[in-house]
Amino acid sequence: MPGLPSGIHCPDFRPGYIARTSVRDTLPGLPSGIHCPDFRPGYKLAKMKDQCKLSRWKILKSQLTNLSPEEFSKKLQASPGAVLIDCRKPDELSVGKLKGAINIDYLAYDFWERMEQMDKDKDYFVYCRSERRSIRTCTLMKNGGFKNVYNLDGGINAWVKKFGTADFVMA
Repeated sequence: MPGLPSGIHCPDFRPGYIARTSVRDTLPGLPSGIHCPDFRPGYKLAKMKDQCKLSRWKILKSQLTNLSPEEFSKKLQASPGAVLIDCRKPDELSVGKLKGAINIDYLAYDFWERMEQMDKDKDYFVYCRSERRSIRTCTLMKNGGFKNVYNLDGGINAWVKKFGTADFVMA
């Protein structure tokens, strides 16, 4: 389906449809290159969501490198010098974190200041509990010029479901 990121499905999409600029201007927050037949002048984004099933999370996630727990583990082990980032809140670490992970709380006031101090050419493997914060973190990192950023698909919940807690250390 041309015009939609891979993995995004819009059941109402009509081939050849092109959104007009004036329509896009009425829909703040819509990524460029996304086309949907329900873009009509005056539509609000909330109303659009009811008309077209494009999820903002799916759009953001489709622009990232998302790895299953198996792929994440293999790629991390094969990447010497990689940085493993746990972007959960410090109080969430009491249940444990992956060995070697550093905690950079996505919700902390100094989150971006800490990220800016990192080498943008290294490999970064990012996770949180369910992947919502890691999607945001990875998106910010990519937009901030980080070249190799990998998101753990499903977060630590998916990791535990696949591997258990054997790779955990207590914080």
